[in-house]
Amino acid sequence: MSPRRRPVSNPLPGLTRLAALPLLSRSYVSGLHNAKRMQVTYYSRDSDGALVAQLRFRSGAEGPPGHVHGGALAAALDEAMGIGAWLSGHQVVAAKLSVEFKRLVPLELPAMLEAWVESAEGRKVTTRGRIVGPDGEAYTLGEGLYVTLAPDRFGSMQDGAG
Repeated sequence: MSPRRRPVSNPLPGLTRLAALPLLSRSYVSGLHNAKRMQVTYYSRDSDGALVAQLRFRSGAEGPPGHVHGGALAAALDEAMGIGAWLSGHQVVAAKLSVEFKRLVPLELPAMLEAWVESAEGRKVTTRGRIVGPDGEAYTLGEGLYVTLAPDRFGSMQDGAG
């Protein structure tokens, strides 16, 4: 998948907004039908190509009263770490995820998510990610082991990805 990069009005310094991520239109995590759970905008960081996202969890992602459900945080990290791997040229699926919950995340908190490839060896791609609040403190940390698959295994996910 090779997401198209396009300029946006008032872009965030050092970030390029990612457009045309076809698989996200049907995404369990950030698809258009999930507006009550989460709002997310993906970017590529110009300096190193890491995936960065602005995100805000809505009432549909509530776990503990007034806070985000841990499963929603884990799912957001999984999606972002996977997209980060695809941005780096690895067509992958998740094999193992590890999530460390450092602090409760309040609903409606304007947060940032960063995800990057830590290493790649053979079919194994190790990723890391984190969700940080406006104060720069980490709320949630993630690590993922992803494995590459042959492109034909992704079927229609490839449509329009180039």
